[in-house]
Amino acid sequence: FLKHSAPLPPGSIIMELRLCSACFVAIGAILAAANGDCKGSTCASKDSVDLQNGLQQALLQRTSKAKSLQWQHAALEECVPACRPHCSGSARPGKPCLPPAGGGWPYTTNREWSAKLGERILKAATADVQEEDCGGFHLYGDHVFCLNAMKETNAIALSYGIEERDRWSEKMSNLFHVSPQLYDCFQDPKESPPLSKTAPNGIGAGACSDGPDVACYEMPYESKRICLGASAGFVDGRPYETLESHLLDKDPLSAYVKMDVEGSEWDVLDHLLKHEELRNKIRTLDMEVHFGYSPGLSLDKGHEAVTREVEIFERLARTFRVTGSTLEVYREGWHPGKPGCTNPTCGEPAVHTAGGFSMSQFAVSFVNRQLLPEALA
Repeated sequence: FLKHSAPLPPGSIIMELRLCSACFVAIGAILAAANGDCKGSTCASKDSVDLQNGLQQALLQRTSKAKSLQWQHAALEECVPACRPHCSGSARPGKPCLPPAGGGWPYTTNREWSAKLGERILKAATADVQEEDCGGFHLYGDHVFCLNAMKETNAIALSYGIEERDRWSEKMSNLFHVSPQLYDCFQDPKESPPLSKTAPNGIGAGACSDGPDVACYEMPYESKRICLGASAGFVDGRPYETLESHLLDKDPLSAYVKMDVEGSEWDVLDHLLKHEELRNKIRTLDMEVHFGYSPGLSLDKGHEAVTREVEIFERLARTFRVTGSTLEVYREGWHPGKPGCTNPTCGEPAVHTAGGFSMSQFAVSFVNRQLLPEALA
């Protein structure tokens, strides 16, 4: 009942199914002969039913094992980072090199759906925009900036989630000469110069030269103790506003956006992707994505919720184009099974590659397709 145009390798799923199907046919014939006194197509002895049920279970287990072997084989594909021998510690363009964990499976559990979703995330997050398509890249921290997209200065830079210091908005101000607006309702202003408005503000081109450990803005910036949400209102006493309200009066391709909102991004992105006019206002989108994480809760999300997040991410990657991510550099810092590694640090993540590398959290950069050569748009 299965057709294949080429010889099947030993251990393939189709070969496993063929072998087990042949087993069913042969044993069925034996059972029919052994029960010759039974008449009718629906007649079977208890022993024959038990045996057939056992064979069905064996088939399922054998097929599952074959599928697992295929996933492991795919994970074992050797790769070498394209940036060698001069790799930076920042986000990188291109296809990330994510070799599997050495020394065996690093977790006590191995959920098949977690690996399948992780591989889907990896496929969507793999950058195919080349350096020449962007007129060059600027790699900094968690971001891969497409330089052709960064030329517009009559624009706004919206940064959501800034913590103590927001290097993305500093880069937008001091390198790309765009005035930023910063939003965060969780960070204590006493520990954040931008939120407390003590960071030098709008002091002029080239004036921020106090060193990398001092927050400084050459362009005027604004900061507000407001969080980003899918709807406006208050949650636990904290104010939330929408991305749509911040882009309401903006022209097409007039906004640079950064989000690091600890798992609250999915409803915001879902709304963005449903409104073409809204997303067409965004030039670039730099994000830290979080899969299977519930903000403010200790429990991880289940299969259905994580699948929805993966589907939103895939839609995002089809709508914009990926310029790079932190996946490769995160993999270089991953050392599973090292001494002192205890739960929950070493628990199986909600999503991971077939080789075990967690895809639950990483930074990724996008560019609007309209800013790329026509062949890529």
